Amino acid sequence: MATSLAEKCEALGIRLISTKGLVEEAMNSLAWAEKMCEPLAPDEEMAFIYRVYNQDGGFRPNPYIDGYVATHDERGFRRFAKYAKSLKMGTYAETLKRLDGVGVEVSSIEDAGALDGQRMAYIQLKNEILVERESRGTDRGGEFQAHVEAEVLCRMLAEREERRSATRSLEAAYFVSSSRLFDHLFEPRYGHLTWAPEILVKHLSLLAPSESDPESLIEALWTDMASLGITLVDQESYRRFFDPLISSSRMSFQEEKDRFVASLEADSQMTPEDLQREYESVPDLQKPRFVAQLLGRQEVLGLRRLEVEVAERAKREKELEAKLKQAEREFDEKRTATVEHFQNRIRNLTDPARRDKLSRKQKNKERKKKKK
Repeated sequence: MATSLAEKCEALGIRLISTKGLVEEAMNSLAWAEKMCEPLAPDEEMAFIYRVYNQDGGFRPNPYIDGYVATHDERGFRRFAKYAKSLKMGTYAETLKRLDGVGVEVSSIEDAGALDGQRMAYIQLKNEILVERESRGTDRGGEFQAHVEAEVLCRMLAEREERRSATRSLEAAYFVSSSRLFDHLFEPRYGHLTWAPEILVKHLSLLAPSESDPESLIEALWTDMASLGITLVDQESYRRFFDPLISSSRMSFQEEKDRFVASLEADSQMTPEDLQREYESVPDLQKPRFVAQLLGRQEVLGLRRLEVEVAERAKREKELEAKLKQAEREFDEKRTATVEHFQNRIRNLTDPARRDKLSRKQKNKERKKKKK
């Protein structure tokens, strides 16, 4: 779609301008994908791309990963690094050359000499954008992102001022973006600011028709769906790319199915056949995720049972400890009583007065026996 957009703009005499900040953002997305994939083994790289595809773990869609998946068979790419190298965007200069090749100028408010006159406006716009993004919770790019967007807006407003049309029915410059932030914040002040890419392609298709327009319109629809979180790459391309992962998950499922059902016996009436039907009803692209969740649920069940077992064992230990302490108390009491008893006996037996008294009693008994 970007190629079609560039061709139509060239045919209609429309300038396409980017900024250094936007180019750096695009390069950062590629650098992030390269950095994440570089240390991974092939199977690990595929698992990582699968997580990005499903947006697991907070990952967001990445256009370069989509591009890799879409072209890896056709162009023989077996690793993301080879695809990234083929883009020739390793340096800023290489990226500028690629953009120049499709007719995209790269400039900034500094290059245009407008920063001196717009410095205060730039600072104000940057602060407004940063505050708005923070309130929306979309400020992951921080101050750099706010700088990039403020620069774009300043550059665009300067272009409008320089080339303002006599009728004012159509402004001279617009921002091509899927983001609606500019219009949300600044439309009352500056009028309509943003063209969505898919809408612009459709509009230019009417002004500059060509044989490839049907394909462009289809690609535009894909982009429209992408703004709703749907991938630009067709599902069949992803299914072919993830086929090893899907096959591996199928084997894992067959190995773990009976074990999982057995672990559920106390909590569910599910049979292996029920689980098999549930697995088959899941689309192929979601099967690895299904198996991962299955194993996760099995692990959770195992942990819960282990927690119950540990709790019961701890309870038994407390009961045994209480019995042991009770037995120790009873033993101490008996031992104390026994010691006191024998101490008393020893004291009595060793007391002279007591011995004399016992001796007299014994003699009296003997005398009484003699008299009888």
